[in-house]
Amino acid sequence: MASEEFDIIRHLLDVEREASETLLDAQKKADGIVSDARTEADLRFRNAYSQKVSQIDEKEKSLKEEILSSSVRDMENFKSNLSSAQKNPDEFNSLVEKLIFA
Repeated sequence: MASEEFDIIRHLLDVEREASETLLDAQKKADGIVSDARTEADLRFRNAYSQKVSQIDEKEKSLKEEILSSSVRDMENFKSNLSSAQKNPDEFNSLVEKLIFA
């Protein structure tokens, strides 16, 4: 009877070892699947991020050029208006003297 109990215990230990190995194999496989999914997700994120950054950079460059062009045009208009404005130095000097010495 002791031999029979010993065989049953040995069999149960073998079953437990096999179950442990099966669980370990399943965990390794799951870890591999998760790792592959994470790698793919990171790659997709980096690609989408790079694309978005490129779009933003292009838009920024375009807006900078537009703003620069607009400011140059505005400055030229201001210079043109200033040079075409009627100047009266005598009245200006009179006004300055009045404001400073009054």
